[in-house]
Amino acid sequence: MTETEPRGLQGRVSGQPALRTKAGIPAGVVFIAFTLMTTITWAQEIQDDWSSGWSDAVESESAAVGGEHGDSSAFAGTAAALYGYVETIGVTQFPSGDSPAVGSSTRARLKGEWHPEERITARVEMLYEQQLGIANGLVGLNSAGINPQPEIQAENQQDDFTQSFTVDHVYAIVNLDRVDVSLGRMPIAWGVGYVFNPTDRVNTAGSLQGSEEETPGTGAVSLAFHFPFAWSLESYLAFEPGGTGGAALVEMSQADNLPFGVRLRGNVLGFDLSLSALRGVWYSGEAGGYDISVDPAVAAEKWEVDYRLGADAIGNIGPLGAYVEAALALPQTGNEIDFGATRDSAYSLERALDTVVGLEYITRNDVSFKVEYAHLGGGAAHKDSYDPSRVLSGRAITMGRDYLFLYASGIVAEFWELTFGTLGNLRDGSVVLTHEVIYDIRDNMELTASATVPFGKRGSEYDGRVSALDGVDLYATEVNLGVRVSF
Repeated sequence: MTETEPRGLQGRVSGQPALRTKAGIPAGVVFIAFTLMTTITWAQEIQDDWSSGWSDAVESESAAVGGEHGDSSAFAGTAAALYGYVETIGVTQFPSGDSPAVGSSTRARLKGEWHPEERITARVEMLYEQQLGIANGLVGLNSAGINPQPEIQAENQQDDFTQSFTVDHVYAIVNLDRVDVSLGRMPIAWGVGYVFNPTDRVNTAGSLQGSEEETPGTGAVSLAFHFPFAWSLESYLAFEPGGTGGAALVEMSQADNLPFGVRLRGNVLGFDLSLSALRGVWYSGEAGGYDISVDPAVAAEKWEVDYRLGADAIGNIGPLGAYVEAALALPQTGNEIDFGATRDSAYSLERALDTVVGLEYITRNDVSFKVEYAHLGGGAAHKDSYDPSRVLSGRAITMGRDYLFLYASGIVAEFWELTFGTLGNLRDGSVVLTHEVIYDIRDNMELTASATVPFGKRGSEYDGRVSALDGVDLYATEVNLGVRVSF
């Protein structure tokens, strides 16, 4: 997965694909192993002379300075670059049986990259967001039939619930001969899947609506050791467990509650291949770590952990691009690895394995077709078992177990880009359709129009009215019109 996501299917809902609490691996072993490992793929992009040409799981957006977000050619050959974009989107939703709901979302991202010397790179990305009306998460939850505790706003009148300004990325990459060291708040994106990434155990899950493209920053340290024979050993240690929502929790200071990943990457028979070991962490306790419904408030922290073995590969089979990604959850008792738990009927390969398989074909006219199948062992096998909290919290993008994604994109009449996508739940038959049209007014200005249309039988996932939440409709048809100016 690159830092730039498919715009129609990944985006706004918050959360992270990782779980964890107290692990069976001593902290000292984790840190020693970590220091022997390696960085995230985008560190290789900065050192092009070491790059093996992989672009599948690499953080490519910031390496391709400017790219679709602006023309930085003016900085070519200099030690710095400054670029970004401003985007405003008008949002209209059509809830079942209700009047249309409207809103707007404005996003501005300013990106800076500096090279104080040949072997050092520093990057900063600042993000401003304003979400009004139905585009605001709190309003959207209320429209769906979920009361988002309005007293939060009443009791925190000093806060602004419509806009925010954050420094999303701020990190440095240092090249020490065959070792790259990256540290700070950085994007971490592992995996080659287009919609689903089983080996990504750090980032917030996407959503079916929204327009976020960049991978959010995570406070971390990463290392990469590049072997002479075009293989590399890479790792990260993240200091932000999933689900914490910006809270400063006491148990975040414990090494057992920190996500990490280690992988070996190389090329076999023309396929870029990686093998990985991962620990994910998810906080599912009370907001801020305390239960404030009692007086005095009591500590209420809850941490979940999972350990996984992962693998992915990407390459070409004749005229087709092909990729596969998988992550196998190891058997656990509580938050500790326990291979004896395989005797438990609750553990099975079907539930433990997440797998993504995809094919891509690009015509001579640069029309791209993709198909992706995903089996998500942690999802529900039947609609009566759907858990909406996984999507609402950002822990997962879907609730079910088996999905098929179809995608087509191409340029028409030079200035028009058309994109069509379909994501179907293979178990309950529900489907969500996405469509986007982009028109280039100028080199650095574009108009966009997009639509998301979910439908299915009552009680199905994309009907939205699941049995677990009576009176709630999670999904609504949405139409967006936007303007983006890049610089």
